[in-house]
Amino acid sequence: IVALNKLTGKTIWKANRDEVTSWATPLIVQHDGQTQVVVSGTHRVRSYDIKDGTVLWACGGQTVNAIPSPVSGLGMVYVASGYRGRAMYAIKLGHQGDLTGTKAIAWEVHRSTPYIPSLLLHQEKVYFFSANQARLSCYDAHDGKANYVGEPIKGLHGVYASPIAVGDRIYVTGRSGNTAIISPGPKLNVERVNRLGEDVDASPAIVGNELYIRGRTHLYCIAEEKTSTPAASTPGKAAPPAELTASVEINDLDGDGDLDVLVANGRHWGGPNRAYFNNGKGAFSQMIPFGTGKDRSYAARAIDYNGDGLVDIAVANDRQQSRVYLRNLRGNYAPGPAIGSATQNTRNLTIADLNGDKRPDILIANRRAANFIYYNSDKGDLVNGQVLGSGADSTIDIAIGDLNGDKKPDAVLANRDGQPNAIYLNAGGKKFGKAIAYGTGRDNTRSVALGDMNGDGHLDIIAANVGQPNRVFFNDGKGGFTKSTAFGEVQDPSYSVAVADMDQDGDMDIVIGNAGQRNAIYFNEFKGIKYRSLSFGEAASRTYCVGLGDLNGDEYPDIVTGNSGAHNFVYLNRGKAGKAGEALQRKLLAAMY
Repeated sequence: IVALNKLTGKTIWKANRDEVTSWATPLIVQHDGQTQVVVSGTHRVRSYDIKDGTVLWACGGQTVNAIPSPVSGLGMVYVASGYRGRAMYAIKLGHQGDLTGTKAIAWEVHRSTPYIPSLLLHQEKVYFFSANQARLSCYDAHDGKANYVGEPIKGLHGVYASPIAVGDRIYVTGRSGNTAIISPGPKLNVERVNRLGEDVDASPAIVGNELYIRGRTHLYCIAEEKTSTPAASTPGKAAPPAELTASVEINDLDGDGDLDVLVANGRHWGGPNRAYFNNGKGAFSQMIPFGTGKDRSYAARAIDYNGDGLVDIAVANDRQQSRVYLRNLRGNYAPGPAIGSATQNTRNLTIADLNGDKRPDILIANRRAANFIYYNSDKGDLVNGQVLGSGADSTIDIAIGDLNGDKKPDAVLANRDGQPNAIYLNAGGKKFGKAIAYGTGRDNTRSVALGDMNGDGHLDIIAANVGQPNRVFFNDGKGGFTKSTAFGEVQDPSYSVAVADMDQDGDMDIVIGNAGQRNAIYFNEFKGIKYRSLSFGEAASRTYCVGLGDLNGDEYPDIVTGNSGAHNFVYLNRGKAGKAGEALQRKLLAAMY
């Protein structure tokens, strides 16, 4: 930690710290005539004399990677952390030395503490979030008595921004840009939720009677504006709500010959899953929900599980029971067999016949845990799975296809958290070979797709990466992928990839869904090594998934985007109306909207 002269920049004092890194902002506190600098860090919070950097006191108990900044008031300092543990301490000022476990600790909490957002001390109460979730806790600032703990705020989901307050209002902004206005007090009272329409991670700031919010692409100033006439209402049907969509799949769900859309919502927070049924013209005449209505779903895939000719739905949930929902003759979906255990950190689900028995099997991708294959059998039992991979992969997506020409489906895994991406060749007899790495070995790959990008008859791998270029890995015909080419920008936040011949020129093009940046179509200009890009959508939308298929029967693939904290959209490809593949007509994904 370094103290600088604000006029000259000269170093006044410097003190070494044990922490490799620190995220919390230093807090300047005056107590009993002494000014001190309080800094929270991994495992310990310390107070330094502002004059020379001498450590006045320290207190252990913090978790690693402490991000929330300390706050002070009522003769105390309040510190919290919530990564790989839970810790929050109210520390009395006026003591010196090591305060760990001493009477200087007025009170402490070890549940539902924040990971990124800082605490709010307001009207003698301490407010904080649980991890990065929109679940608020309120404690008495004097004695630590809990008023409420981990109460959900409807209309908000993930939260990075710290809560702020002025007078009798607390402002809480979620990552989707929605801001909840809360009345201070012993019970959670959300007065209203305002929607900005742009992702927000930064903490808002109050200056006078103005509220400043920095979104991903704009800075907003919100202030009271008096008007003599009320805002006009929009006639017609209201827009559908924004949702936390994790996946979309395009498939013929009702057997009428046109393509419908499956939407999986919720992720960590829970939400309703939906099936939209196409009227054959790219509009959706009916929506049928499936699941419990509050599933933490990451994927929903079409599957005729029981071979009755009706298309069922397999749903992958995060730390909640994944399940097959069986379609009946009335067109509704009833709960069917459970898939695996309810404790898996599931991130995706893939359907494929892996053992050649002409029955669709289910692959579950789990982050920081084993991936499982659940083979379809007469028993109808999907509880006991077979491990695919190392048993400790951090898999986000799995693509299936014959990579080495032996007519057996192989598996391509996209891994996160510093793990290498892997290929597993199908050896037959429900066995897969050893992992074959592709990529750099440290890619942050969020999505993979397979397609013949150079026209040589072999399936290539297309990887969507975060913070590094997306890449095409070319198949040598034997399942080897030593040659590759990059596409897109170096720092693209790409979450999803799909391939199709978007301009109907005879080769495969690439569609990328980006989070906090406009999505893109990459038109294949020469054998998969040269691309021309076209941006579409809005930068404010966090697109978690893209689906491709001809929704209106004009032979041009259309695009469906699944967005987080925003509306989902259909982009109809008007290739016949303009330059092939480049005239996109956008409309909301909704029933008869």
